[in-house]
Amino acid sequence: ITKDEKYFGIVTVKDLLEKSIEIEVANAKHMNPLSELPGNPIIDKQLDYFLQAQQPYSILYFDIDNFKAYNDVYGFARGDRGIKMIADIITDTVHTFGLQGDFIGHIGGDDFVIITSPEYSDILCENIIKEFDRKIPEMYTDEDKQAGFICTTNRKGDMICYPIMTISIAVVTNEYRELYSHIQVGEVAAELKKKAKSISG
Repeated sequence: ITKDEKYFGIVTVKDLLEKSIEIEVANAKHMNPLSELPGNPIIDKQLDYFLQAQQPYSILYFDIDNFKAYNDVYGFARGDRGIKMIADIITDTVHTFGLQGDFIGHIGGDDFVIITSPEYSDILCENIIKEFDRKIPEMYTDEDKQAGFICTTNRKGDMICYPIMTISIAVVTNEYRELYSHIQVGEVAAELKKKAKSISG
């Protein structure tokens, strides 16, 4: 991009990411204390920033399948360790394979988000899944790893068995349609995550 182009307001996704992250991450009170990643107020502002910028971008939403069952069986302390491990996997993968300045946020619980340029979506998803599948067995006892599942009772007192945790990713992009607000983006992502979580593995 030339200096003249920048003068007339033409910017790249990289420019947008770097400028916006400088502004928002400075507000430390909105960082998630467990993952040390930006929380919902900053995520919403980042999304609105990109919606208004009219540049191609992709928003990756991450959700851990069977995480609640893991918490029920192993306890919240082990669950928090799992959340921190997932945050580290996402962060390390973005730093290795992503665009400098990619935004990473922690929505809460086992839900995370990345904002990146569309051409980086696939490689980020593939490598996060690969690293997650490699590391997640460490969170289980040898007995549960060998069995491939854990069992716990539901609210009715019935014993239910759940597979080892997997990760589902929904990717929302403005490449093919216009997006208007972070609320709309969240609704699209929820629909996609529901579909993704219905697929085993």
